[in-house]
Amino acid sequence: MKHNAQQLEIINALGKNIMVAASAGAGKTTVLISRLMKRIQQDQVSVNQICAMTFTEKAATEMKKRLAASLNKAYEESPTSFLYSQLQQLETAQISTIHSFCLSVIKEFGYLIGFDPARTSNILSNNSLEHLKHLAIQEVFESYYKKDDPIFLEVSSWFSSRPLDVSSFQKAIMDIYNTSQIHLDSQIFLDDLLTPYHATSFEELPIIYQETYRHFMSIVVKSLNSLIDTLENVYLSEVEKQDDKTYQQIVEMDQQLHNLLDVVTTRSLSEISQQAQLTFKCTIKTIRGEDTFNQARKNLFDSLKIFLDTFFYQDDLEIVSKEQRAHIQLMIDLTKAYGQHFETLKQKHTALDFNDIEHLAYQILCYKEASDTLKNRYEEILVDEFQDSNFFQEAIVNLISKGNNVFRVGDVKQSIYGFRHAKPDIMRAHLNNPDNEVYYLSNNFRSKENIVEFNNMVFKQVMNIEEFKDSYTAQDEVTVGLDSQKTQQVPVVLHLPENKQEVMEDEEVLTLQNAKLIALTIAKSIQRQHKSGKSYKDMCVLVRSHIRKVELKEAFETFDIPYYFDDREGFTHAYSVQDVLNGIRLCQDPSSDFYLSYFLLSNFGQLDENSLATLRLHSSSSLMSNLNELYPHLYQSLQELIKLFNKTSLSEFLNHLYSFNNYYHDHLPLEQKSNLDLLYQKVVDYEQTVHTGWTGFMEQIAFVEDNDKSSNAVAIDENEDVVKVLTIHQSKGLQFPIVYYFSSSKLNIQDSNASLIIDGDMGIAFYHHDDISKRKHLLRVIIEQKNQLSEIEESLRLLYVALTRAQEQLHIVDILPSQDLLEPVSSYSLLNKEGHTLSILRSLINPKLYSIESNTIDVLSTLKKETTFSPSFTLPSPTYFQPKETIPYKVTLDLSGTLSSSEKGTYLHQLLEHWPQHQFSDDYLEDKNLNQQAINQLLAFRDNSFTQHLHTQQFGYEIGYATREEVGIMDFISVNNKEVVLVDFKSDRVDSEQTLIDRYQSQIDRYSQVLTLQYPQHNVQTYIYSLVLEKYIHIKKTQN
Repeated sequence: MKHNAQQLEIINALGKNIMVAASAGAGKTTVLISRLMKRIQQDQVSVNQICAMTFTEKAATEMKKRLAASLNKAYEESPTSFLYSQLQQLETAQISTIHSFCLSVIKEFGYLIGFDPARTSNILSNNSLEHLKHLAIQEVFESYYKKDDPIFLEVSSWFSSRPLDVSSFQKAIMDIYNTSQIHLDSQIFLDDLLTPYHATSFEELPIIYQETYRHFMSIVVKSLNSLIDTLENVYLSEVEKQDDKTYQQIVEMDQQLHNLLDVVTTRSLSEISQQAQLTFKCTIKTIRGEDTFNQARKNLFDSLKIFLDTFFYQDDLEIVSKEQRAHIQLMIDLTKAYGQHFETLKQKHTALDFNDIEHLAYQILCYKEASDTLKNRYEEILVDEFQDSNFFQEAIVNLISKGNNVFRVGDVKQSIYGFRHAKPDIMRAHLNNPDNEVYYLSNNFRSKENIVEFNNMVFKQVMNIEEFKDSYTAQDEVTVGLDSQKTQQVPVVLHLPENKQEVMEDEEVLTLQNAKLIALTIAKSIQRQHKSGKSYKDMCVLVRSHIRKVELKEAFETFDIPYYFDDREGFTHAYSVQDVLNGIRLCQDPSSDFYLSYFLLSNFGQLDENSLATLRLHSSSSLMSNLNELYPHLYQSLQELIKLFNKTSLSEFLNHLYSFNNYYHDHLPLEQKSNLDLLYQKVVDYEQTVHTGWTGFMEQIAFVEDNDKSSNAVAIDENEDVVKVLTIHQSKGLQFPIVYYFSSSKLNIQDSNASLIIDGDMGIAFYHHDDISKRKHLLRVIIEQKNQLSEIEESLRLLYVALTRAQEQLHIVDILPSQDLLEPVSSYSLLNKEGHTLSILRSLINPKLYSIESNTIDVLSTLKKETTFSPSFTLPSPTYFQPKETIPYKVTLDLSGTLSSSEKGTYLHQLLEHWPQHQFSDDYLEDKNLNQQAINQLLAFRDNSFTQHLHTQQFGYEIGYATREEVGIMDFISVNNKEVVLVDFKSDRVDSEQTLIDRYQSQIDRYSQVLTLQYPQHNVQTYIYSLVLEKYIHIKKTQN
């Protein structure tokens, strides 16, 4: 490939540290390989004098493979002895992940710190690591329980009202420890956690607190200034009946807001407070009939509420600091004790964890002997994906460099690994360092020109908001690098179907409805593409989080679209692993009807819901006894399995369990078999490092299940003709001919409801607790502000990664938003949690680059005429209760008075869908913290004879459909050979059946029309089930 002038300059640059900013698709790998070849061929730098580091094994392997190809080609053209020696050295060259490099440092120089070299060959697996963490935290808490420390007991009560429930408390300690480990000196970080709690005024707080608070408040006030300007413009240009009083109110608030902006950035908190009081006294009345003005006024006062919600906390700083000092010190002491116990256990097992590798390498390289040796060894140090570096990785590179031989390449716009403690500020600092030679790669070699220009258009708006760190300057704008990118172009398509369903429930239900409709829209479009000749394997759907994959699976199965999900919700959550873990739990407790029911409904037992119901009703004896009478062969096989459980090793028993009813060989797809292979290996690893049997292993599993981020085993050929569904994080570094982005109009920023919040820069904060309540205080609010801004900034970078994966076609899919889109993207819109779709729509300038499809899709014609809804329920994984001293914490939703009516209705609505799994047992309902009225409503539904009748047939919940006019979701359908029954659940507070009939007749009629088309040979009956009236209401079809 011929290089352009810019690339040649980067390839040939020497004598300074080099920082290359490479936007998505900029061909950076080609430049990297060309630079390495230039260093080898022209500068005679040997391969063993090069240290090239990247972040994944796949990237390191690809780099070494491409360098080998280039060296082979060069040798064929000029077979010199030098090039031959380079090919020989390549296998052992230091072209690897950063962790592999660090491990080589430990092995070579570990003696400097008295390190046991045997530990490098025993890097703990996830299972073994979590087990040791669990042992360490248990030891620490047991020692503190013996002390009977009142501060310890008080803090424990802040995490849970149940005295024996310390799981959240323990997790908080481990989270603080993990956060401390990102710092070069973790002990200093822990000690500094107490510093803010010695402040008695805002001005005594650490500078980072003051700067964060002023910065956040200035963003809010600038938003208010912008909004008051908009309101004034709307008033002057659109309001017909103007009056001096209203205009004077606008002018007065405008003046006060400008004054507030002036004081919030420089003055004392008392002065800010005085000005805020003047501002909050301003009022502007609504004007009847002026909807545009009233909406602009609403935007202003909604943003003002953000300021109010985060302002009035400074007065209690001295009180909070004094009262919580001892509690923060306790958290520091517990974290240090946990760290010491954890390290002792690792040494005892002659093992390392992944984080130790970087820490030890840094510790070793602080010795001059080690760092000088490597400085002299390496002429060229290359760091790829530099935007994802952390403090340790940056320090390690600096310790081995000569000061002018580091080549860094990355893209701040693609820094999306904040949860892994990546620090994009490190790269930002290098881009602004005058001692560096800084270059920007200005070409894109991946996407068609219209996609490149579309992204330039969007991100010039989205990433150039003054108050945020990221920018999209002229240097970030890219142009296509190949003529082929200018041919066969199609506009970027925004699919924005309208949700025409009547929505009476709350926002959570609306979100679920919308997700199902978006998934159907994507599936229909993919089906259309495939019919036009596109391969499924050319298409990829990107989602923000794993939760949206559920709706996509349903939609793809509806349209018979082959798909592959790289399902990283956690290895332990794969259904095959859950089946096996439940089988182990059953063998541990054969008397449990719960575990036995789960086992029988899985492919181990192969019973369906009706068979299980018959088994339960056979006699008043135990379920196991009834199994012996009705299914003696299955009973006998299970008893033999239970005997083996107590006689064989863990791995031997697992083989027997996998073979039960040919579960592994006959009932699992390849991916799930791979999951069980991985589980087997983890059990083998556990046997080799720990010897406590199944009890210890299952305790460990229970401990990690909620936090398991290990991936499912991947078992798919890259050429298999399936649609791939990936999260944005999983798509990083990849490209696809056709990309669908499952977008959202709402920014999903986590609310900081945890008992303790933690930030790697600022520290930790509880709520302020008194005798009757808990509330926020200034230190907590400032940490929340910092976290909120960081999440917004990373969400914009996630959007950039999502929209830059496409080569030929880019499709953005969401429900048509209802918001006014006249205003551009702003800090106000982002603080107001407006999502990616709205940010994109607010950025659209050039209509030639995109098209909008807002018509509701017609998918009914693609559905089979006879769709059956098989009872396909999977019981949730049972909570494994650890010994009495630690009861796992459960999040519950209290319906005893803390929720709104709509929230209560929504939650009950959701519980109705799951009653076939739980039968609303006493234990299940107790666990949900329902009030008696809610319990009575659920039991009335369960005990209704019509409910029980409907569930003896084929049935399904949340059934999606689409017609030319609308896309919708039906709550419940039951089907037999002659009849289809639809039930729509309603939680409206009404006094009569007729009120519900009048309110929902048209909606039920539409459902009836859809089902009549679907089941032309069936009689369609429709009902509303009223939770409030506790009865079914037959809805007769309206006569036309």
